[in-house]
Amino acid sequence: MSVIVEVILELLAEIALQIIGEALFEIGYRGARSASRRMPAIPAALGLAILGGAVGAVSALLVPHRLISWKIAPVISLLVAPAVVGVFLHWFGIWRRRRGHATSHLATFYGGASFAFGSAVARYLMLA
Repeated sequence: MSVIVEVILELLAEIALQIIGEALFEIGYRGARSASRRMPAIPAALGLAILGGAVGAVSALLVPHRLISWKIAPVISLLVAPAVVGVFLHWFGIWRRRRGHATSHLATFYGGASFAFGSAVARYLMLA
């Protein structure tokens, strides 16, 4: 039972950290928005995955251990966290556009999921 609770807590912690970090990144991304929004979706997603990988590597250096030691938890977070973060950032982008703000590719499902996946892969590889 405690293993299940640990897995759920790790997933929630990773999702929350990625959502908060990516929302702050999106807000701070204003200077490059006009150019990045003109970029096609696939190169933007690849760039965001690389940027996410860099952020994940830095986070692995700052916190050089897994929050939960259960072996399957990192694999689950590679699949679940990017999907949840992608949905959240898609909704965040809709919310910002309804209020008249410009958004970047990060405020789309594919952009948010790519960034989160890159971050999760980097942490997984560095902490394996």
